[in-house]
Amino acid sequence: MENNLNKEKIFIIDKPKSSIAESFKILRTNVQFALKINDPKSILVTSPGEGEGKTTISSNIAASFAKAGFKTIIVDADLRIPMQHKIFDFPNETGLSNYLNGECNYKDIIKSTQIENLDVITAGLIPPNAAELLSSKKMPELLKLLKETYNIIICDSAPINVVADTQIISPLVDGTLIVVSAGTTRKGEFKKALESLEYSNIIGVVLNVITKSVDRYYYSYHYYNYYNKYYTS
Repeated sequence: MENNLNKEKIFIIDKPKSSIAESFKILRTNVQFALKINDPKSILVTSPGEGEGKTTISSNIAASFAKAGFKTIIVDADLRIPMQHKIFDFPNETGLSNYLNGECNYKDIIKSTQIENLDVITAGLIPPNAAELLSSKKMPELLKLLKETYNIIICDSAPINVVADTQIISPLVDGTLIVVSAGTTRKGEFKKALESLEYSNIIGVVLNVITKSVDRYYYSYHYYNYYNKYYTS
């Protein structure tokens, strides 16, 4: 399926030699070490609140894994305010919500992007019962089925402090990344997010920093234990 990739949002493609692209390569490497990737893994990306950059992080780390030769798929599991279809310029009439509703086979909602090794499952039409759909047995079944084909599954999930959706999905994945925004995310909000993900495998925190550099953004990765010790004390 042809699509017009929004390259301005995929820095690893638009600016492959930039410091931003290099940051995502470092993030990818850190995730590889954290999860000891030698078999298929699923990763959830979330943030304490809205507008902290989780969707951009999700799509770029997925593209980074794909460019490194990993068969990768990104699943837009934010059924409240989905964005991945806009980044990859796909229609959103069918997607994850349709599969969870039992309307179609999982293969029917997989879309191929212009990036080699990278596929996408968009969120589908926004349902009135997002939490209930994500709580169904079809969500873990989907992740299991995707691991038969893909090396890396990236789930872009809703903000953890806004709705219960991420708390439902996080125990199903192998690791969780939390995106925080410098100058925006409050200490209390971050601490609340950590408490909500108490039973999840938090593998790291991505600090999203807006700068005045040519690249406009800078992304920094820190191990979870670092933030747990210093940012929540």
